[in-house]
Amino acid sequence: TETDKPNPLQIYGKSKYEGENNIRSIGVSGIIIRTSWLYSHQRSNFVKSMIKLMSEKDELRIVDDQIGSPTATDSIVELIFAMLKAEHYSGVYHWSDQGSVSRYDFALAIQEYSLNAGLLKSKIPIIPISTDQYQTPAERPKYSVLDLELTKNKFSIEPKLWKERLQDVIRRIADNEK
Repeated sequence: TETDKPNPLQIYGKSKYEGENNIRSIGVSGIIIRTSWLYSHQRSNFVKSMIKLMSEKDELRIVDDQIGSPTATDSIVELIFAMLKAEHYSGVYHWSDQGSVSRYDFALAIQEYSLNAGLLKSKIPIIPISTDQYQTPAERPKYSVLDLELTKNKFSIEPKLWKERLQDVIRRIADNEK
């Protein structure tokens, strides 16, 4: 929830938390939006990286014990517009697309939708592994699903399902490649 004490695991998370504290220390009314697993049809992100790797590799190994809620940038934009319509807002709010998924299952969905959109020519094996089997300098939380109730109630907004947003983003990626 928004009231839980953050416990960042590495420098990226610590810098985000420090930014939150700096906003609070200014003494003016401000808003902090926390989100997770952010991606879009532009720039570098997990979805675009997976599509690229799926087109280059014979197989992928993806962690299956990290659970989160993917969030398309369009979802954040819609939330910001809903916030701008509100008469008064300040504080900390959570936002993501609806539902939770492991990185492994997210990769499976990316492959399925990318095949359907013509971004991939063939399916490759995606093998589930544990976080311990995947060496990375960044430590990631095993469970990073955010509670959205406060934001939904305050701004009368409902998130779309992460699968719907993913399909939209993959269609936009495919359209950009035509």
